[in-house]
Amino acid sequence: MKKAEDILKGEQFEELNSDKFHREREEELNKYLLSLYNSKVIDSKLRYQLKSTCSSISVFYGLPKAHKTDYPLRPIISTIGSYQYNLSKYLARAIRNARPQAKSYVKDSFDFVNKLKEIILDKNKTYIKCSFDVESLYTNVPVKEAIEITLNYIYKPTKLIDVPFSRDQMEKLLYLSITDAPFRFQNKIYKQIDGVAMGNPLAPIIADLWMQKMEDKLNRFSTNKPLIWLRYVDDIFCIFTIPKIKIDDFHSRINKWHPNLRFTLEVESNISYSISFLDVLVTHNEDKLVTSLYRKPTHTGLYMLWDSNQNRRYKIGLIKTLVIRIYRICSTPNLINEELNLLRKTLINNGYPPHIIRRGISEGEILIRMRSQTKKDDNKNKNTIFFTIKYFGQESVVFASQIKKYCRKLVPNLTIQFAFQKHNSLKSIFLPIIKGIDENKKKKNLVYSIPCTNCDKVYIGETSRMKETRMKEHQNNIRLLSSNSKLVEHILEHKHQFDFSNTKTLALESDWRKRVIKESILTNRTLGKSINETKHTIQVS
Repeated sequence: MKKAEDILKGEQFEELNSDKFHREREEELNKYLLSLYNSKVIDSKLRYQLKSTCSSISVFYGLPKAHKTDYPLRPIISTIGSYQYNLSKYLARAIRNARPQAKSYVKDSFDFVNKLKEIILDKNKTYIKCSFDVESLYTNVPVKEAIEITLNYIYKPTKLIDVPFSRDQMEKLLYLSITDAPFRFQNKIYKQIDGVAMGNPLAPIIADLWMQKMEDKLNRFSTNKPLIWLRYVDDIFCIFTIPKIKIDDFHSRINKWHPNLRFTLEVESNISYSISFLDVLVTHNEDKLVTSLYRKPTHTGLYMLWDSNQNRRYKIGLIKTLVIRIYRICSTPNLINEELNLLRKTLINNGYPPHIIRRGISEGEILIRMRSQTKKDDNKNKNTIFFTIKYFGQESVVFASQIKKYCRKLVPNLTIQFAFQKHNSLKSIFLPIIKGIDENKKKKNLVYSIPCTNCDKVYIGETSRMKETRMKEHQNNIRLLSSNSKLVEHILEHKHQFDFSNTKTLALESDWRKRVIKESILTNRTLGKSINETKHTIQVS
């Protein structure tokens, strides 16, 4: 708690007296979207997609970096459900698909290893491998400067992204998405004055474009430049052909790129001449770089236990995933064999039977051999629908199998795929405690009932807005005798009244489709006592 409070005392954050600012920002966004709609810049569909109604305030929490000294917190501001979340997702998708890819870009560990395979070293030269880490990149990004850089990438010389907005309009939307973002921590309200919030869909893109701009300054170096400079977000891998003292000089120079930018330096071991980057350990042998798996000191060797309440296919899938990782990262047959032997021992310690381990490794090796082959699309004429259901054991597997069987009979060209979700986990138990409780979530995105005062009939409905707002609409419809209201129809036909003081919340659901399904199920359960009709029915025989 104290570490989180210390972070929030930084100059990037400011404590607010109430959540009034959050409502003002939501109103500002909706008014601007309305002006864009009235100017025919966006259509009603896009306006509805980006509009915010009864949003929740973003939530601050911290994840400890267990592999670092004193366990510093990684600050995260979850924007899910906030006024800017849908807008941020929309803009992030558009910019991500069009942004220029830097030469230094590293997608993941596999991409990093593939890039290293292309590097040929000179046997007659001395190489020093090192890594730089940007301290608190997201928090320290100068947001106004980063927005300007983003706009320059998008609109110069011509617009690169497929959005209907001019540069000025895009600038306004970016400001609404990522600047002065209000959030709560426990019972206090704050806003982020500068930096981008890890947890906002736009944050990694804005931070990356700003880092690209900083990297352009490498071109100004006439001497002491790194031979290789590869970056994954805020982690940078370098190879130098200069003495260590000159690397320190290079380190000092890049720390002057920007007042907000601070790099830390790690140099390869003087004993093994190796250095870790992501989950890859890099050494070199004559003219080639050699890669193998790297495990942090905090690695316990604990994976999904064999006797855990998880689907059997997921446990075999875990083995295959680990095997594929070994083959794709380890660069020599000896290293692969060493890792496979270690994997066998680790899986035995996790309770896996030897025959299951052999099967998983064999299937993983088959998948590796198939990677280079052309995949045949056997389902090109079929539609696939994915469902996620809770896993309670074999009963869940049988249920999924029966649903697939019925669907194959009813709709031959439809493929149903099920994924199984853990019922409870430590994360699901403790994360809500860390985030705190948002009372507003209990008042919106719900299915509700309104009882009749004079009989046993009931009205069941659903809304994404605050329940109080929806109740006022119903009462207004009754006052105006709206012809489209089932409540009014019942009142006029039977001379009855509805009891708005005894309304009930029957279910909470943020997903509109699931909410409508729940409304239909709950309506059907009234056995004819509901005055409104079931919206959706399906007959399975």
